[in-house]
Amino acid sequence: MPDFCAAYGCSNKRCLETRKRGITFHVFPKSGERRRQWETALRRKDFVASSRTMLCSEHFISKDFDRTGQTVRLRADVVPTVFNFPAHLQKSISKKKSATSRKSKDNPAVDLSQDGPQPDSVQTKKAATSRRSKDNLALDLSQDGPQPDQAKKPRTKATSTQPAAVAPKPVVFVDSCDHIPASGSRPLKVDHPYTLPPSSGGLKRKMVEAESRMAELGKKLCSATDRERRSTKYLKCMISELRQKNLVTDELEQKLELYSDLDLEFPGEESTEQYSTRQREFALTLHLHGPQAYKYLRDEMKLPLPHPHTHQRWLQSVDCGPGFNTHLLRVLEEKAKKDPDNYSRVCLMFDTMAIRRQMVYDNRTQSMRGFVDLGDGPDEETVASEALVFMVNGVTRHWKAPIAYFFTRTLTPSTQKVLIEHALVSLHEHGIQVVSLVMDGHASNVSMCSLLGCQLKMDGPLVTHFPHPSTNKHVYILMDPCHLLRLVQNMMQAYSVLSSPDGLIRWKFIALLHDVQQNEGLHAANEPNHKDVNFQSQKMKVSLAAQTLSRSVATALRFMKEAGYVDFTDCLSTVKFIEMIDRLIDIQNSRNPVGRSTKAPLSLENWEDTLTFFRQAKDYLQALATQDGTTICHTKRYLSVMGFLINIQTLTDMVPELLQVQKYVLTYHFSLDHLQLLFNSIRAYGGWNNNPNVVQFEATFRHLMVCCGVQPSDRGNVVSLDQTACLSSLDTAVTPIEDKEDTQCPFEDVSSVIADQSYITSGLGKLSENVIAYIAGWVVRKVMVKLDCDVCRNKIVSTAAPTTFERSYHLLHLRNKGGLVIPSEGVFKVVKAAERCLHQSTDVQLASHQINAAHLVLLVKAHVGAEDIFCLGNHMFESQYGIDNHHYRLISLLVSVFHKLRQHHIARLHTQQMLMGNIRKKAGKAVLFIGQ
Repeated sequence: MPDFCAAYGCSNKRCLETRKRGITFHVFPKSGERRRQWETALRRKDFVASSRTMLCSEHFISKDFDRTGQTVRLRADVVPTVFNFPAHLQKSISKKKSATSRKSKDNPAVDLSQDGPQPDSVQTKKAATSRRSKDNLALDLSQDGPQPDQAKKPRTKATSTQPAAVAPKPVVFVDSCDHIPASGSRPLKVDHPYTLPPSSGGLKRKMVEAESRMAELGKKLCSATDRERRSTKYLKCMISELRQKNLVTDELEQKLELYSDLDLEFPGEESTEQYSTRQREFALTLHLHGPQAYKYLRDEMKLPLPHPHTHQRWLQSVDCGPGFNTHLLRVLEEKAKKDPDNYSRVCLMFDTMAIRRQMVYDNRTQSMRGFVDLGDGPDEETVASEALVFMVNGVTRHWKAPIAYFFTRTLTPSTQKVLIEHALVSLHEHGIQVVSLVMDGHASNVSMCSLLGCQLKMDGPLVTHFPHPSTNKHVYILMDPCHLLRLVQNMMQAYSVLSSPDGLIRWKFIALLHDVQQNEGLHAANEPNHKDVNFQSQKMKVSLAAQTLSRSVATALRFMKEAGYVDFTDCLSTVKFIEMIDRLIDIQNSRNPVGRSTKAPLSLENWEDTLTFFRQAKDYLQALATQDGTTICHTKRYLSVMGFLINIQTLTDMVPELLQVQKYVLTYHFSLDHLQLLFNSIRAYGGWNNNPNVVQFEATFRHLMVCCGVQPSDRGNVVSLDQTACLSSLDTAVTPIEDKEDTQCPFEDVSSVIADQSYITSGLGKLSENVIAYIAGWVVRKVMVKLDCDVCRNKIVSTAAPTTFERSYHLLHLRNKGGLVIPSEGVFKVVKAAERCLHQSTDVQLASHQINAAHLVLLVKAHVGAEDIFCLGNHMFESQYGIDNHHYRLISLLVSVFHKLRQHHIARLHTQQMLMGNIRKKAGKAVLFIGQ
């Protein structure tokens, strides 16, 4: 479509013909004041110019143009003035007249001579006389005395009423517009003794030349100013300056190249104009990826960039898309107003979830999806590979709510800092106080905390808090303890030998424990198996690290040393290290208000003891070093130790503040497990346990948040440990989870489930006998539910360790904290006989050709015979129908329960043997995402 001139009565259009005639076209300016001046100059009623409205060059004067370059441009502050308006649109020009001119018009000049009126000759004579008088009087004023020529001339005679008098020649001034008085007229007026040169033509010529020169210099100055303004008008010229000041990275520079032709004339704060789409994208990109450069352009260069609060408004989302979810924030605000004690203080946590790098076509939005999106629209140059999710968790009550997510590729610490500040400000505006910020122990997170104002390295005293951007209150930093446990396991296995104040810490003791238990076939009441010890392909799996560095492993190592195993002679330093880490993890994962010992919540009753342990742990961790003497805090794996030191310092400062407003503190509220459970729900929502793409993630997130919330899952890398419910954006009521009633048992107050053990044995040595005694207590707990005879119930338990198998009781003694069942001597003999019969009858290492329960019962009965091992006395011969008595009935129950337990473990062990070295399991993601 051709462009026409918008002026009244002008029909010029942009085409080849007008270009040949030298006519150029110019769009309306973008700034508000000049744009309004142009619109007013057109004198069109209710006229508003659009982005394509323009005027041709015929409506400007020649000095309005800058023709120094190849392109004809208008100078700054130029307004069109040349128009062909009709009469009713033209302005009436009123000519102002002085009082003298009006008087002269009313009283025209007359001749003062005595001759008759001769209009033509008189006027001609007056004009000539005036010119001659002007020249002569100018000569008289330039000299002091009379000149020779003038001395000969007759003097002017006085009138008849005034006598003639001889006097010096006065200095007179005669205006060129007045007439020279004739003889007999009144005398001339005396004025100042100065005059102009004889002729003003030379001065006028010089003045014209000076004005012309000044106009030429003014044009050059305007041209130079315009060139300078054009050089700083576009972002391309600013990038080099930002690069010289080290304010942009190579990655950010590549992102800004997309906006190199962007006009930097942003609307001012007082302007009513809106930011264009490209201006918004540029401002958000620079603010998120280069906040220092953004601050420099806004504060130093005085560019009218939008305020950070404007960015916060742009990043908000109302449809569960990328950005901050305004609906959930409003739900939190309403709950905080109704119940401030439970909803006004929260812990903010963030983490990333891997997503598939995949571009898909979204039928709902009819666009390509899969790109990086930070809430300001997709970046169609980069495909996203992870989702950054922000979640808040209640400090005093079990609830959580994801408030934002973003699709990213790689985020710099400065970008993370900006997003976190936006999250803190948004929560504050909705009445939510953020107590702490929880993250995993990653180096980029440490750099981000440094930008926020923390000091998390050993270069100086630890500062584990930063001021809130809105309230300046302390926001404390916490590292996820589960992630720290993984880092400790990786560090311990990588360095193999560590130096501590109590001696050398060796990873080999854990590996030796696994080998001994594998050979013996029974585990000393601990979890570690082949996957836990050989975890190189699953370094970041929490469950493996939790089983390796647990109190059960420390107890097993202590037992192996006290049992006389030579290979475990120097393992006490390793035992103390594991116990130290285990207690730190327990303190940072307290989730039961009535918990005891290390799992109890932090309160005023146990706070002094906790502080004492924190001081001991701090000194112990700072002294840890590698074999060459370098402290762990100064190695590349420093976060494995510094993370615990950071958490110790944070809890020391934060818990006393919280105890002033609440009775106790459950530290599990400050764990990233809540966020990991959300990731598990998203992965499992579609019927798979793999990472979704962008469209699947957004659809699942919308459905989970809006429709039903998130329910805890028992699958994935993290298992739910409490009943924390996720707030739904529609139904905000938290439904409590009903507890199932357990079967009646005399030991209901004690945990009836022991750790999953390995029980296959090739011989009954010291370890095997101790493990059998430990298993026998668990078998008794299961049999007690099935027994209905009170006499038999009393005979299968003991209040103390029987002296006949005291050496087999040592592991049970180490493990017992008051809740384990001590089996009687008869139960121990039955279980031991059953284990021996299993090995004598068949190879238990094979899953096939296993002995059944009935056959095993017969073998044990034959081995035990009629000996009264349960001390039943005459009660053992009592029977209901004379078929079986209480003695053989007890043997049958004990052997059947033990057989079932053994068969489950044999099946699991056989499955692990089959899957050992499986390539797809080891590289599952690589096989699943092959070719991406």
